[in-house]
Amino acid sequence: MEAEPICALLQFQTTEEAPDGEWRLFLGLANETVFPINITWSFSRMPSLMERYDALRYLGYAVFDGGPEAWKWQEGALADGSPGLLGVTDIRPLTAAEEQAQPVGTTSQR
Repeated sequence: MEAEPICALLQFQTTEEAPDGEWRLFLGLANETVFPINITWSFSRMPSLMERYDALRYLGYAVFDGGPEAWKWQEGALADGSPGLLGVTDIRPLTAAEEQAQPVGTTSQR
């Protein structure tokens, strides 16, 4: 049986802890199962493509096909009725060589 594909999701949302909003990167499956770990950025700006890729690397993953076109975007309402923006891309585990490489977009370290 083949493993279910894993996706990275970047979501803008407002919460009680971040009433002005925040960007949250998390991992999930097509069946809407969400992994418990996530990375957040303040609302001041959307995380750059390289910041997202470095965050995925920190979590042990990489995008299947890189570049801005790899992210599919949609907007709508969150469960609490607040507006939301969601970007989704397919990911894969890092290779051994990628795990040894230095991140390039930010000062993130593994």
